[in-house]
Amino acid sequence: TPELPLARIDPPPPAQRLALDGWNRTDAPLPAATLTRLLEQQAERTPDAEALRFDDDAVSYRQLHGRANRLARRLKADGVGPETLVAVALPRSIDLVVSLLAVLKAGAAYLPLDLDYPAERIAFMLDDAQPAALISRADLLGRLPAAGALCLDRLDDE
Repeated sequence: TPELPLARIDPPPPAQRLALDGWNRTDAPLPAATLTRLLEQQAERTPDAEALRFDDDAVSYRQLHGRANRLARRLKADGVGPETLVAVALPRSIDLVVSLLAVLKAGAAYLPLDLDYPAERIAFMLDDAQPAALISRADLLGRLPAAGALCLDRLDDE
C-alpha cells in the first residue's frame, strides 16, 4: 500500500526490530576491499551460484563476471578509466547490473540515465556531464540524443 502514510504503519515486532538493528549497525567493521573485489571474491568461492535474477532470467557469478569483464575490456579499449564518466541508459535488468559492474571494473564512475525522463533533461545531463561513453541498447537509441552509444545487443556484431 504505497499510498499509506508512514505514520500509519505499525512498527515491527521486537524480534524483527532486533534483527533490523543488527543489520543496520553503523559501527560494524567493513572489509578493506572495493565492491568489485568483494564480488570477485564471492565469484571465486561460488562461481556457479546464482548472482542475479530478474524476472525469468538468472546469471551465475561466473557469468556475471564474464560479461562484466568483457564489457570492461571494451570500455578500457575505448579510453575509459579513472577520472572518466560513463553514462548508462538501460532499464532495470541484468544488463544494467552487468554494465554498472563493468564501468567500476574499468575504474570509471557511472551516470545512470532514467529513460522516463524527458529527452531534454537527458540531453542536458549528457551535455553537462560529458561522459566518455554511453552504454545502452539499440532499441533505446531513439530516446537518446547521443550518437555513438555502445549497444550491448550489438557488441558481437562489431
